[in-house]
Amino acid sequence: MCRFEYCIYKRFLSSGSISLDLSVIHKLPKVYSDFSSMNETVNSNPKWQDKVEVLEQFNKYIETHQSSFSSNQEAVIQYVMIFSKDFKAANINILKTALVILKTIISCCGAGPRACQPVISACVSKVHDKKLGPDIISLLSTIAEKIGPDTVMNQVKAV
Repeated sequence: MCRFEYCIYKRFLSSGSISLDLSVIHKLPKVYSDFSSMNETVNSNPKWQDKVEVLEQFNKYIETHQSSFSSNQEAVIQYVMIFSKDFKAANINILKTALVILKTIISCCGAGPRACQPVISACVSKVHDKKLGPDIISLLSTIAEKIGPDTVMNQVKAV
């Protein structure tokens, strides 16, 4: 297991989310050349501003290179769920950036019900949040447009 896999695996175990799949995240360094430095900043840098900056750059890269991510959207979703700790990260700015990345990857590159399931599950507990609520509802609407409202509602009921 390389250092990258170990770091992600460690975060995966500490996230407590059983729906995440480590194997798909391994694809990200192949489609985003700055992934290693971004991941290092997200995991090691104490300044939330630096984290948000590299994540916004990643989001812009996804927007401009949609074809590269069309078969790797699940890897992005899994990575976002890990670094945002299933939307339980302490910093609201990091959470909002995570939601923007998810909305971008789902709207631009599509995602199926399996890839969206952990997102929907994490969103349910945050819909009531005054700061995140509108962003969460917007994300759920985007997901419903892509995979169908019935699928979203069935997954919400299951939570």
